[in-house]
Amino acid sequence: MKNMLEYGCGDSMAKKLSNTKKNNTKKELSAADIEKEEIIQNINKELTAKVKEKITKEVIDDIKNDISTLVKEDVKEDLKKDIEKEIKDDNKRIIRKKRGKVLRRDIIIIVLTGIIVFLIYYMYKQGNFSITINDNSNNKNNNIDKTYQNQIIPTNNEEDYTYLLKNIKVNLPVDNINAFYLYTDIYDEVSIDSAIKLNIIYKNINKNEFSDSEAKEAYKKMFGTIDNYKATDFDYDCKHFKYDSKNSIYKLVNDSCIKLSNKEIKEEIIKVTKEDDFIYLETIMGVLDKKNNSLYNFQNLYTPIATNLVKDFTLEDYSKYLSKFKYTFKYVDGMYRFTKIVKLN
Repeated sequence: MKNMLEYGCGDSMAKKLSNTKKNNTKKELSAADIEKEEIIQNINKELTAKVKEKITKEVIDDIKNDISTLVKEDVKEDLKKDIEKEIKDDNKRIIRKKRGKVLRRDIIIIVLTGIIVFLIYYMYKQGNFSITINDNSNNKNNNIDKTYQNQIIPTNNEEDYTYLLKNIKVNLPVDNINAFYLYTDIYDEVSIDSAIKLNIIYKNINKNEFSDSEAKEAYKKMFGTIDNYKATDFDYDCKHFKYDSKNSIYKLVNDSCIKLSNKEIKEEIIKVTKEDDFIYLETIMGVLDKKNNSLYNFQNLYTPIATNLVKDFTLEDYSKYLSKFKYTFKYVDGMYRFTKIVKLN
């Protein structure tokens, strides 16, 4: 019994010792495992950190590349749009410039054409060139009204047209400034002063008293119309006429004047051009001082252009110093009517 108890106690003790060893071994293994685990964890952490770092770097690089690509594409697209816009703007500017040049060219052509047409028309009206010659001019000349005072039936001789010049002449003393009225500008029937027109037509009336209707008749024969007729006072040579509007008559109120000059207007026809219904007379005009036998240009009556004139001199001998004019007459109702006078130089 005692042995059994001893045996039993001994066995129990052995088991306890074995368990104690196992527990100690477990404790020892557990510490090693923990250390190993820590080492593994540290390694994992380092690997994880490196992997993360590498992945992060790669991601960043990828992102950078993507951003760079996107930026490049955006910049490229923006540049493309800007370039296209600049090209379009340049094309528009070029087109506008071309249109502007074309427009300027067209305007210049139109202006030049207008000037040329105007010059041709002006030259035609002035008779500076002839387009056609009317073969029936002689027939018209034969039908001219012979009852009109101082009218001469013209022939083909230039001298026979002097009557036209005499009919339009202003009759005033040379020291009267209006004696040169027609020679100072371009005048037609409308623009000539009424007093000057009455002076012109009076030679075909030649009365000290005459009616308004007589004046209108003479006016119409000279100018072909009475649309621009106006009754007014006027002078003829040294005579002064007053218009009585109450009785519609012209009365001579003074027939004397003091002529301070020995000068007189001298005018000669140098060229006659007939064209359709028109006759153009080109003349040369000077002022002759018979007493001193000298010749003047009407624009300077103080300095002669020639002195000691020969007996048979003509104004053409001094043409480069004198003024030239062109008269236009139109054939209307059997007569040539004054149309215009133009100073040529």
